[in-house]
Amino acid sequence: MIFLRKRLFLSIFIIFAFSASTFARLSLIALFSGPSFYERALSQQSSSVIYYTSRAVITDRHGVPLTDTESSVLGVIDTLVYEGGALFDSKYESYFESAVASHATAIIPLKARQENIKGLWCLETLTRYSKDQLAVHLIGSLNGNGDGESGLEYAFNSFLRKNEKKYSVSYSSDSAGGIISGLGINITGNAEPSRDSLILTIDSDIQKIAENAAMQIESGAVIVARVQTGEIVAAVSRPSYHPYDIGAALEKEGALTNKCLMPFNAGSAFKLVTLAAFLESGGSEFNYNCGGSIEVGNSEIGCYLRKHHGELDVASALCVSCNGFFIKMGLLNGAEKMLETAKALGFGASSELASGYFSSQGSLASKSELGFDAELANMSMGQGRLLVTPVQMAQMTQIIANGGVKAPLCVAVGTVENGVFQKDRCFDTEKERVLSPNTAQTICDLMETVSESGTGKKANPFCGSGTKTSTAETGIMNESGKYTVQSWITGFFPKDAPRYVITVLAENADPKISSSSPVFKEISENIARLENIS
Repeated sequence: MIFLRKRLFLSIFIIFAFSASTFARLSLIALFSGPSFYERALSQQSSSVIYYTSRAVITDRHGVPLTDTESSVLGVIDTLVYEGGALFDSKYESYFESAVASHATAIIPLKARQENIKGLWCLETLTRYSKDQLAVHLIGSLNGNGDGESGLEYAFNSFLRKNEKKYSVSYSSDSAGGIISGLGINITGNAEPSRDSLILTIDSDIQKIAENAAMQIESGAVIVARVQTGEIVAAVSRPSYHPYDIGAALEKEGALTNKCLMPFNAGSAFKLVTLAAFLESGGSEFNYNCGGSIEVGNSEIGCYLRKHHGELDVASALCVSCNGFFIKMGLLNGAEKMLETAKALGFGASSELASGYFSSQGSLASKSELGFDAELANMSMGQGRLLVTPVQMAQMTQIIANGGVKAPLCVAVGTVENGVFQKDRCFDTEKERVLSPNTAQTICDLMETVSESGTGKKANPFCGSGTKTSTAETGIMNESGKYTVQSWITGFFPKDAPRYVITVLAENADPKISSSSPVFKEISENIARLENIS
């Protein structure tokens, strides 16, 4: 019994002695090494924000950067100790206040670089989009994770991010993710501009010309393309927006939509398809006496304002855009020939303008639907189920102006990665004859007549052109109680040896005002001056 008591006392003594030794050792560690161990423990729980600064640059056809053209100062703010006041634009105030409330790091563009301010670190970066960003809808925008959200930023996201440089901002955080003050913020990485690039067919100078001219229309689209190659040198969608102010864009109807790619009512410009089908079938002479309307089955279809055009041949009918004339011609062509010609000219199918970047296919009535004369009549004058995109309208015009040869429209030349160029699969693709040279030349001559003495007179530049206008009915009534139209003009210039195609759409326009023609004229004349075209 005495022996057991001795063993018990001995065990208690050993445990006490070990505990005392351990306590003493921990006290010494806390006294001499406490801060480093504390920081090491905290480092096991950290938060970080990666700010991407250098995706591959997007350039125009001449290598002129369209993105990453302006530098800026980025402020990384420890909201717990920051004492700098409002050094940033007022639009970031709500974001900053939210970061303060959650004890989070705030990363905000500053008005200017600041030094020696507690809780503030400054980074020199390139701004992806400039204040006066060109080709906004074509280029697109990024989401909060630095990925492409729309446009070519989305279509080429993998390439554009492949070799990006980035800043990583990290800090010790509590269990809620807030900053633990006093340990500072660690910034790693660099913001060297990327040497990789996505090269577009866009010409910066022509894009500026087109955007300035397009200010005349509230809503719509403009496309400018080269006749011989199909390269799109300018693409504008209205209304515009800025990628850094999506909130404002949401307040403008349709601002985030690229209308160059979207389908709209076609109207009279589609009469060029009806004419092409007639000529390709061997037709030459065609006459019609317009009394202001034409009966099709049990329906009566009128010309604009029921105007009596009288005796017409092909040239005069195109100049006044007589509905009855082209309905009669379309019925003669038949459903099969009309569909065949429309599809050959690019309607009813989506266009891939760059790898993974597509336009809408629009809408064509089927052969069975066109078996009804009323539907075929509507299609012949550009109405009914027919919906077309500005891209398709420009493609049709390119074929006509290029002697009947289709050069598929495209927006990207290719990519440069680590100094190696790779052509985009949609650039400089195989050309295809769609119309006979005679058909194309006849239509060109007739379009020139429209510019000189028909509905395209207000669009005709000093170097001459060939045009076709449209006032496509929408059935939509505006605030003043008037029905709006889609005002189109599509054509080529100069008259001799056409170099460019221009397609303009003014959406929901006043039918009494030719909204698109002045835009066509301004663009064509400014390009002519730029390139000394007479």
